[in-house]
Amino acid sequence: MKHGQGDGGQQPHSLGYQRHVSDALLSTELQRHPHAVLLGGQPGSGKSTLLSSIVSEYVERGGIATIDVDRLRELSPQYRVLSRTDPVHAARLTHEDARGLKNRLQDAVIEGKRNFVLDGTMRSPTKLQELTGRLRSEGYTVEARVVALDAERSMARARLRFEERLAQRGSGRFVEQSQHDEAYAGLVQSVRALEQGKLVDAIRVYDGSQREIYANEQVNGRWQREPAADRALAQERERPWTHAEHRGYVALMGEVVGHARQRESAGRIVVGDLPVLEARLERAQQAMRQFEQGEVYQRAQAFDGRSAEAALARYPELDGAYKQLAGREGADRTALQAKLSEQLHRGELPQGAVTRDESRQVLAMAAAHRGLIVRDGDSFDRGIKGEVVAGSSHHVLVRVSDQVGLVYGRDRLDREVQVGERVSIEPGQQQHRVMAQEQVTAREPGRD
Repeated sequence: MKHGQGDGGQQPHSLGYQRHVSDALLSTELQRHPHAVLLGGQPGSGKSTLLSSIVSEYVERGGIATIDVDRLRELSPQYRVLSRTDPVHAARLTHEDARGLKNRLQDAVIEGKRNFVLDGTMRSPTKLQELTGRLRSEGYTVEARVVALDAERSMARARLRFEERLAQRGSGRFVEQSQHDEAYAGLVQSVRALEQGKLVDAIRVYDGSQREIYANEQVNGRWQREPAADRALAQERERPWTHAEHRGYVALMGEVVGHARQRESAGRIVVGDLPVLEARLERAQQAMRQFEQGEVYQRAQAFDGRSAEAALARYPELDGAYKQLAGREGADRTALQAKLSEQLHRGELPQGAVTRDESRQVLAMAAAHRGLIVRDGDSFDRGIKGEVVAGSSHHVLVRVSDQVGLVYGRDRLDREVQVGERVSIEPGQQQHRVMAQEQVTAREPGRD
């Protein structure tokens, strides 16, 4: 559907707008088979960096026009005034103007058969369905690229951008919490509709560092893999943060609070939510301190900074990671070690082709580190009670007294057990029966 010239209220013949359209058409070439890239993510998710890579990707393919409603909004005289006098509400008050300019630019590039990238939030599945239907009828190949980032960091990024521009230029685009949250929720629905409804020819999901974490493509009308872009998006948003991400968020909120304090001390209140921002910073600092006391961070730090023997004695479950490193040298080893470290900092546990003998040897090191004498659990013909204090690839160590630990093969237990779990184990011919007593509430600090 072509949009009417009256959409939005902004005069279509304004000099700034006409120059923008001319630049979009003159910097691109007419295509027999044009491409459209729909770029999605809530405000502050990091689309700008991904947009730059898309533009570079199309330099040798006839160029690509960029349709960005926020850039178009700046062509509105009303917005330029409001961004200084009422920056908190400027975007919302000029939304119709910006939407009208976006629609007319979109019409121009589609009619001109140009490649284009639409930078938006993808908050409305219905509007996306209408757009993709039109693009398909116009002969476009349509691809969706989406950025997956949690709400806390995207909102903080958007706020920092506002504070920085306000300090530098005296005006900035403020993102209201409700607008951000609406876009955040709508993106998952839109991604699901795009893929499951086969509204696009390809779809990719990226994390906040612009690394591709999911890709799917249609060939002869069929997806090459089971559609799961919405799950990939949700999982990336909801996964636990790494230490670097905690540290980055603390630094980010520190900058936001610093700008807000400086602005308010100069008498420019504008938003008036400094106490809220300070509370977020305090919570972020507390969350990082708690994370640093946790097992994920301590285990990753042991892998990064200790010898293999020392790290395995504390965390025998690292045997798979060190098995992968065995025999690697030079740059190859350095690259693999960095990859394994990243996995560990994300809370993942790398696996390797660890033999049963190696697994048993590692657990013996763990027992010695804990001051335990090792005995074979299979040799006991009576039930025992104890605490699971360590585990390697194929074995677990159960402390049954201050001095004795029993080693069991994982395949000899009738269910999986976790470190920190108190268990009762009844011997059996094929497998030993495991029953839980209670979950240990206080873990050993550093597994010492």
